[in-house]
Amino acid sequence: MSQTTNFVGTTVQKRPKIAFIASGDPRDRDKLSGTPYCMIQALQKNVGDVVVIHPEGMSALILKLVELPLKVIDKVLYRTMGKRFDAPRSILLSLLYGFVYGIMLKKSDANVVFCAIAGPRIAFLKTKLPIIFLSDATFAAMIDYYPQFTHLLAISRWRGNFVTTRAINKASALIYSSDWAADSAIKYYHADRNIINVIPFGANLDENIIPDLNTILNKSRSDKCRLLFIGKNWIRKGGAIAYETLLQLKKSGIPSRLTVVGCVPPVECNDSDFVIVPYLDKKDPDQRKKFYDLYMDADFFIFPTRAECSPIVSCESSAFGLPVLATDTGGVKSYIKDGINGYCLPYSAKGREYAELIENLYRDTDKYRSMVISTYHEYQTRLNWDVWGISLKNVFVQMGFLQ
Repeated sequence: MSQTTNFVGTTVQKRPKIAFIASGDPRDRDKLSGTPYCMIQALQKNVGDVVVIHPEGMSALILKLVELPLKVIDKVLYRTMGKRFDAPRSILLSLLYGFVYGIMLKKSDANVVFCAIAGPRIAFLKTKLPIIFLSDATFAAMIDYYPQFTHLLAISRWRGNFVTTRAINKASALIYSSDWAADSAIKYYHADRNIINVIPFGANLDENIIPDLNTILNKSRSDKCRLLFIGKNWIRKGGAIAYETLLQLKKSGIPSRLTVVGCVPPVECNDSDFVIVPYLDKKDPDQRKKFYDLYMDADFFIFPTRAECSPIVSCESSAFGLPVLATDTGGVKSYIKDGINGYCLPYSAKGREYAELIENLYRDTDKYRSMVISTYHEYQTRLNWDVWGISLKNVFVQMGFLQ
């Protein structure tokens, strides 16, 4: 196999060997909605040979023995003082990660390290290998944004920023899944713009079930406006606004139905056109088919999220030609282009504003059909893991790991 020389002067083969590090076992499709798993498949297909670096046996046991008391401290502090310790960014734990992963890397024969959304794993990592660090946010951007980053102790804020700074400074290349995350890295951590790449995630779906273009071209709006809402966290995902939207549409004379998947809303949400599917297991073929049918049968995906880093659901919706109506917050704008695969509404928008937009699109059949097609096109050209993998390949070329 032909060889080349990378930027640190070491000789590598055409297909580099990539040591993949994540916060959990990335081979588990349930971790982070399957995002690390999809990354591995895309890297393996488009870039190089992936070897997963994940502690097992005694190493895993030692890490758990250190993690457990830190998590207990976190819970006790929050229950007694209303403050969060933020165990995942403990310096002690991060030091231990660096030691364990360093030993595993020496045995891996890897050419490059790829760290996916796991900054504390590499903050104190000692290796001569170049590191590509991918994240969907920065610690600074998450403070008081996601619930688990609220009420942090002052020392926890300092620790989080310290660990994040070290992880960013370790990287030879930085990959962010949105402009929002990249801008935060530059603003708060003075990250080098020249090594930053913004590459949106793809849809965590099996390719063989994604509809083809002919199916999309034959798709038309239903006689009853069908809204789809998917999310485990009813509050953070803006479920109350989605429910308001249903009521407002019906009030405006638009027959509508809202289907909620993944959570159990409050009991007061009891409209006759409100359908609740508490849980669907994608690993079960029948439930997976039902999940995909819901995407295919819906007219709009409603996503009035209160906080979001990288909305994978917008990629999945686009794969089914399903326009997304979402909140302009966090990294959402990097996934939804107004008038192309949906619209981003202001954070202050309530059910009335969402309903008005849906009504206008729903009544204009030609405009709706055009948006269905352009939504699908966004998936085909931008919001899939193959495009992500090819974009990563270009980063590897720039680093000298591929010709």
